[in-house]
Amino acid sequence: MPALALVTTERSSVLTSQVISVPPEGYTFNLPLGDDQSPNTYVSVTLLGPGADFRQGYINLPVEPVAFKLNVDLKASPEKSQARRQN
Repeated sequence: MPALALVTTERSSVLTSQVISVPPEGYTFNLPLGDDQSPNTYVSVTLLGPGADFRQGYINLPVEPVAFKLNVDLKASPEKSQARRQN
């Protein structure tokens, strides 16, 4: 008999929520993560079984903010330099 699962993604508030029917053999949940979930997103799952049986779990997923990375290219000018003596 399938169970129902409430899956939410959260930061300072609930970002998304879904109710999923989970078959007895299990379920793979795909969660695309983007820059709006960085630096982390919490995923909460509440699984409702038959009767009043339920299970609950949370996970904190670190998310790299790819769009906010700074790439720096440094070049010396002039390309060759010499050490100077200090008096």
